[in-house]
Amino acid sequence: MDYVIEILTKYLPKKAVIAMKGLYYTWSEYLTAFCKVGGIIEASPNCLSINMASPSIAFLIEPSGEV
Repeated sequence: MDYVIEILTKYLPKKAVIAMKGLYYTWSEYLTAFCKVGGIIEASPNCLSINMASPSIAFLIEPSGEV
């Protein structure tokens, strides 16, 4: 669990692209709102769709840090 949090903390702010910049101007603003109300972060592999199978992962991280 600590490894997942470490990776997300290190890389997610650098890789995330805010889709609605009029709603959240910075990662910090988005993260503040996300921590208050929760939400979903979606991602897709950076490759051609013909090279992709059906990768998926789903997990919930509670505000307490419990997975």
